Amino acid sequence: MKTLKTLSALVFAAGILFTSCKKTDNTTSTTPPVSKNPTITLIGGTGYTSSDYTTTVGAPSIKIGYTAISNTSSGSKLDHVYTSITSNNVVTYSTTTTFTTSITSHADSIIIPTSTAGTARVEFTVTDKAGLTAVVGINITVVAASPAIMPIGTGTTAITLGGTVDTNPSYINMYTGATLKSSQVTTSNAASIDLAYSKTKIYSPSDALETNTTVKGAGVITKLDVYTAKAYSAITAADIAAYTPTGATNVTLANGTVIMFKTAAGKNGVFQVTAFNGSATSTTTDNISIVGQIQQ
Repeated sequence: MKTLKTLSALVFAAGILFTSCKKTDNTTSTTPPVSKNPTITLIGGTGYTSSDYTTTVGAPSIKIGYTAISNTSSGSKLDHVYTSITSNNVVTYSTTTTFTTSITSHADSIIIPTSTAGTARVEFTVTDKAGLTAVVGINITVVAASPAIMPIGTGTTAITLGGTVDTNPSYINMYTGATLKSSQVTTSNAASIDLAYSKTKIYSPSDALETNTTVKGAGVITKLDVYTAKAYSAITAADIAAYTPTGATNVTLANGTVIMFKTAAGKNGVFQVTAFNGSATSTTTDNISIVGQIQQ
């Protein structure tokens, strides 16, 4: 034990002296170590996906390919490539391609379907004859497609809504675009009304602003909010699908106002005021024109 302690002390001292000499010599090595691992890369270009990707259910299938190459420095040939697909930390698919002959490169691909929504990690791991490895991977996300949208009414002609008199309609079914005048409301059609307009305001039939007892008695609740995130012309089906009401049931309008809404039937939609002649006092000149879209 004593001899070992003495030897250790000598080795430690020698190390200090050696380090000191190196510092005095001021010589350092800048040559990085040479990797002996094989390499594997994703194939890019037409028809291939080579970076993290998000798509929708029912979109074209996704093709992911790789190229594995042995390392010339090590001289080791390729042994096998392991392919795996992992979702929520669970391997849902795996396969191993083993090479029975000496090869230095290999390319292959897999097809990922988009039939269901979810997220997955696709990885390819190459191993050479020396047991050295390399890994490459990609994240794939498939989301539910947004419901298709359709125009409210004809889509080409603006819909006019009036005030409390019968000069123009006051009520509208946002799915069909059908409008009703106050005098046309009955107990059989009141439940079809999604929104009402009067005196610069658009509101739910159940809102406190509604004065027609037949309309209000139908109990229809439509939620709506002013939308400013995008211009009306730039709004997509995904934007409409993403709308979550704040709980408002009436909004004051102006020319160009864009309104997102959710009907009692659960359909999201959007409309823009294209002409505004609203009046908080007049019943003869109080009217607006709108164009809009709603989920099918």
